Amino acid sequence: MVSTDEVRRMVEGGMSVAAIAEELDVSSARISQLVHALGLGDSVKRKSSLSRLTPEDIADAIAMYQDGQPVAAIIMKHKLNYNSFYKLLGDQGIEMRDRGPEGKDLRKDRLDLAVSLYERGISLYSIEVETGIRQPEVHRELHKRGIQLRRTSRALAALGKLGMGMTEDDIDLDNLSDRERELLKPEDDNA
Repeated sequence: MVSTDEVRRMVEGGMSVAAIAEELDVSSARISQLVHALGLGDSVKRKSSLSRLTPEDIADAIAMYQDGQPVAAIIMKHKLNYNSFYKLLGDQGIEMRDRGPEGKDLRKDRLDLAVSLYERGISLYSIEVETGIRQPEVHRELHKRGIQLRRTSRALAALGKLGMGMTEDDIDLDNLSDRERELLKPEDDNA
């Protein structure tokens, strides 16, 4: 059962229908129905987080950046993501500063944290909120590091393995048929 509160929070956080569907492991059509039933149809057109900023917010973000403050602090303060922030800088004609070795280390630390959170079972939505790293980038990093994507509950449900209190951990993966193993492969491996 999908929580309407969770869907509302994700839409208000700027997630697309497709991203919400993937995160909650339901169809895009179901999420679209919920979004429209909740009266959020216009919200899901992927409004830019920049549209929420006042001229004062924009001036403050730029001043913070030009003062050398960390981008992570700026985006947290103004509830932006990295892509939106750099778009803002470009739109305002602000020259990008050199990240230097310190900035590259911070980026690596954020990616390490994102991977660590994923390995602990944290949702991609929560990882984005915590680290500012968007889902596609987390996926790329997981692939780059050779980390297998988690099996989805939908695939396990298709096997009739979930329900009545069972979780992924209760399934004996060594005793699955070839067909069951194929269903449980992450989508990228099925291609």
